Amino acid sequence: MLRTVLKQLDGWMVREASIYRNLVARYASELSPRLLAVEHPLPGRAYLCIEAVRRVSAWPWRDVDLSGRVLRDLATFHREARLAPVAMSDWNFDAELAETAEHTATALDRCRKNPRLRKLTRGLPALTRLAHQQAHLREQLFAEAPFGSGPIHGDVHSGNVLVRQRQSRPRPVFLDWARARLGSPLEDISSWLQSLGIHEREARRRHDALLHDYLSEIGHDRRIGSSLRAAYWIASARNALGGALLHHIRIAEDERRHERERLEAYRMARDWVRVIRRADAWSAG
Repeated sequence: MLRTVLKQLDGWMVREASIYRNLVARYASELSPRLLAVEHPLPGRAYLCIEAVRRVSAWPWRDVDLSGRVLRDLATFHREARLAPVAMSDWNFDAELAETAEHTATALDRCRKNPRLRKLTRGLPALTRLAHQQAHLREQLFAEAPFGSGPIHGDVHSGNVLVRQRQSRPRPVFLDWARARLGSPLEDISSWLQSLGIHEREARRRHDALLHDYLSEIGHDRRIGSSLRAAYWIASARNALGGALLHHIRIAEDERRHERERLEAYRMARDWVRVIRRADAWSAG
């Protein structure tokens, strides 16, 4: 019996249907749930019918080798998707990034009035500088060899990657392709490593070794030089400014949430502030 998931897409998220057809089905069919059908009953609405994935564990990422496998699979996807032009729905990500960065700056400034969140405001000057330099930093990021730019997943984090069994082996599966776009592969790589490092101490400790997993898969020199470091942190900051930091701030300041959930969100927001400050330091250098 085939188990399926029917996903309703509204508004801008309708673009995920065309991404599945034009990008995922061609270049990531082994790395994602199988596309079964797409229906467009109304303008601005679509139904995406995909294979339901039976995961092997709710949290498989204590196994650092599996985390490395995610990066190696990302490398395969990035390499193959770049081989041919891919039709992707229009989405001005940089315009959205600028708007989200502005909302994030407002949220950080609001933290001054909250004693529990006040320390987060240490990142506000760095955030402001990075937001004003985005056009230049984007050019710098896309010029970093051998990565350049190409189709990326755009939202790789521990909640969007499952592990299933395929031919008696664990295999990562990437979900939620709505934010797929043309960007730097470093944006996917850094999103995965930062998301993982927040939850898993061993993954944080082995950060560079995991990055090497990706580099070795694309045949790149295993040495991580200063130029690559700078590009990596700039990519990380784009993820932070693109909504990751704002998401956690809003949870941390929401008094309707459970205390434990708010504390966890604060801890994650603090880590994203560190990413921004580090990116600011590297861009200044």
